[in-house]
Amino acid sequence: MLYAHTCKKTLNRVYCFGSFLLMAILLVSCTTGGKRPPLKATYLPDTASLKLLKIDPAKTEEDPLGSAILDSVVYLPLETTGESMFSNINQLEVTKSYYIIADETTNSILLFTKNGRFYSKISNRGHKVEDSYKKIDKFAVNESKLQVIFADQHTDYIFYYAFDGKFLKKVKKDFNSEGYYALSENHTCFYRSTDQMLYRSAAQYFARNKEAERSRIVVANQKEIKKWYLPIDTIGLGPDDLYGVSQYFYNRHAGKVTLTLPYDYNVYEIDSAGQLFNSYRFVLPMKDVLPADFLISDEYKGKRIRYLEKHKPFVYAIADFYKVGNYITFRPINGLDLHNYLLYNLSSKKLFSIGTIVSDSLSFKLPLTEGRIYGVEPDQALVSLVASSSLFKAKLYLSGNEQWDKSLPPVLKKFFSGTNFQNPVLTLLYVKKESQ
Repeated sequence: MLYAHTCKKTLNRVYCFGSFLLMAILLVSCTTGGKRPPLKATYLPDTASLKLLKIDPAKTEEDPLGSAILDSVVYLPLETTGESMFSNINQLEVTKSYYIIADETTNSILLFTKNGRFYSKISNRGHKVEDSYKKIDKFAVNESKLQVIFADQHTDYIFYYAFDGKFLKKVKKDFNSEGYYALSENHTCFYRSTDQMLYRSAAQYFARNKEAERSRIVVANQKEIKKWYLPIDTIGLGPDDLYGVSQYFYNRHAGKVTLTLPYDYNVYEIDSAGQLFNSYRFVLPMKDVLPADFLISDEYKGKRIRYLEKHKPFVYAIADFYKVGNYITFRPINGLDLHNYLLYNLSSKKLFSIGTIVSDSLSFKLPLTEGRIYGVEPDQALVSLVASSSLFKAKLYLSGNEQWDKSLPPVLKKFFSGTNFQNPVLTLLYVKKESQ
């Protein structure tokens, strides 16, 4: 599905999209000769700690050794039973006590403890019709209430489940959103696309606040809108004119939730009170950056998808942003569909491609990852995974070495005593605490 998203202007196309704040306020007057009134912005992101990240995604270190970047690697098999077996990790949330996994194939959400034991499963099988969802959308976690929350793609309801898998309630949506995150017990942050503003606007809900109705970020306290950010003029955008992304919110366990948006090279953070901070801005080379007026000019209206198809190297989103120690991870998204997850050292300015990190004795010469980062542990570990089949394939080449067999920790010896038809194994990648 295609989604329409937000406006962004470039101060200098050689480097990056320009300040969104200036863009939000001056968007129309600076591009149409003042024919449209400038947008009002009651709430602005805090830019006091904004840092620029001047990075060329194409210039990565060649085949770095895992031990040069990582202090340690932990392999964590996820218990495989008839009930806990799943096909794929489409979304993973890390909490203090659990790994929470969404699997689209089985249309379920599974919880595993921090030692990999299966804890519970959220499924629509065997439920009463009134308690049953049809298709899980992206889910959010309210850790203080021990709840998993998700919208049903095929109904107008949001479902609430306890961590133990028990159905709690379903609530009719006040308005549609592409993504949401429970910031605190009473505050939820929503990201809205322009398609939703135009065609599923929930005009009654926003009747007293037209500015919030045209804002991409809305913070609501139960039935009351508390704050709103990043207003957008939708006149220059057509239906299904822009791509969306699969995830918008990323939990860093640092008292704030990270937020990235399509067609915006900024990285935002939002705290439990709903205050938005503009923390980072990516500064990319000219070869990777969209035209300055791409989301403003009527020249592109209704043609933006085709433009990106013809100009595949242009980056239109930054996704999967996490920070651990002196490192950040991120994924630049463009039409080349490279799925290139990158690791950047803020101190040394070195850039690594996650998929090219070479296994060595630190990881028993086993694969470190399938190339994707799913989240972070609070104690500076990146969370990735390796398919069980990949590990057994590596074992075929390594198991003839008696010293290698002896070097394996008990958890891997137990894993290899089974078959390759097991759940994926999580890998916890502990980055070095000092820059190298």
